[in-house]
Amino acid sequence: MSRVVHIGDNVARITVGHHQLNAETRSPEPKTHTAPLEDLDAVVLSTLDGLDLDLHTLVAAAQHSTAVIVCDDRFLPVGVLLPLFGAWNHTEILRAQIDASAPRRKRCWQQIVRQKIREQSRSLDPDSGTARRLSVLADEVRSGDVNNVEATAARLYWPALMGPTFRRQPGTRLGLNGALDYGYAIVRSLVARCAVGVGLHPALGVHHHSRTNPLCLADDLVEPLRPLVDRVVSSNPERFTDALDTTGKDLLRGLLELPVRCGEHRGLLATTCERYALSFRDCLTGETDTIEFPEYDDR
Repeated sequence: MSRVVHIGDNVARITVGHHQLNAETRSPEPKTHTAPLEDLDAVVLSTLDGLDLDLHTLVAAAQHSTAVIVCDDRFLPVGVLLPLFGAWNHTEILRAQIDASAPRRKRCWQQIVRQKIREQSRSLDPDSGTARRLSVLADEVRSGDVNNVEATAARLYWPALMGPTFRRQPGTRLGLNGALDYGYAIVRSLVARCAVGVGLHPALGVHHHSRTNPLCLADDLVEPLRPLVDRVVSSNPERFTDALDTTGKDLLRGLLELPVRCGEHRGLLATTCERYALSFRDCLTGETDTIEFPEYDDR
C-alpha cells in the first residue's frame, strides 16, 4: 500500500537526517516524529502557519523517490515535486489513468453514484419510505449513470433530510447551504490531496470534465462522502442559521476525525481516505473491479 505523510499546521519544521524524515511539532510541547524516507511515496505539505524546510530536505526526498506535494491556503494541491529517477511510478500511473477505457471509467462512476445514494439512504430514518426508495434506486444505477439516477435520488433526499422547504443552493454562504459548502470543501481538499498522493492527476475525472477545473477527479471522488457532511449539518441546524461562524467551522472541521472504515481498514476519515484513493486508482487502471469506499464506522 502507498504510504503518504501529511504535514499540517501542527508541524513547524521538517528535516532529513540519516535517511529519516523528521517532523518537529510546534510549542508548547514540541515533539519530533520520524519516518524512513525510503518507505514514503509522498509527503503532502498543507499548512497555513508556515513551515521551515531547506533544499537539502527536498533533494533527499527526490533521491529517495518520494514525491513532495504543495497545497495552497485552501489545502488544495497546486504543485508536485517528482524525482527524475528512481522507483516512483508517477508516469506509469498517469499513463494508465489517461488510457483507462470509457467503459471502465463509466463503471467507476456507476460505483461512485451507487455508493453516494446508499449513503444518502443511511442518512435518513431507515424505516422511512424515502430511505427504502433510495436503496432501490442505488441498485438501478447503470454504467455511467446514463439515466441520471443521481438527480432522481437528490430530489427525494433533500426534502426528507432537511425538510420540505429546503432548497439546495450552492454558493449562498448562508445558513444550511453555506455550512454544506464549507464541509464539502474540506472533504474535497482531503480527497484531492489523497488522489495526488497515490499518483493520480486530479484534473482527469471519470465523470466531471471542465477545462477550467483542475480538480475534476476530486469532484468525482467526493460524491460518496457528501452524505457524511449532510449528516453533521442536518444534526445541528441551530448552529447554521446565518453566516458560518467559528463554532460552526470547528464543528465541520471535525469531519476529518470521523471514525470510518474502508474495506478492512479502520481509522479517521483523514487517514482512511488514502485507502479510498488507492482503491479507486486500482479499479481505474484495471488491477481490481471494485472500489472500496469510506463508510461511517459506528462500531
